Amino acid sequence: MIPINFDEQNMILKKPDDMTDTQCMSMPVCCLVDENKNPIQYISCWYLTPEERKIIIETGRVYVCVMSGTHPPILLDINNPFTKEIK
Repeated sequence: MIPINFDEQNMILKKPDDMTDTQCMSMPVCCLVDENKNPIQYISCWYLTPEERKIIIETGRVYVCVMSGTHPPILLDINNPFTKEIK
């Protein structure tokens, strides 16, 4: 899976300087902020290759790895968070 550009993105989260492009890549995101302009949510969009789609169909599994000492709240979703439409 690779993070991809999308219409609502408004920033790029840069990869850490001490990591190679193989270990990590920069990620386009939409940063949502509160009334004080503090970030409250980052939304990214990911592309699955045809091979990855086949594996997900076969296994029904996606693994999430967080490069941090703690695990922040996350949401994986198939619905576009920028529309009200639920599939």
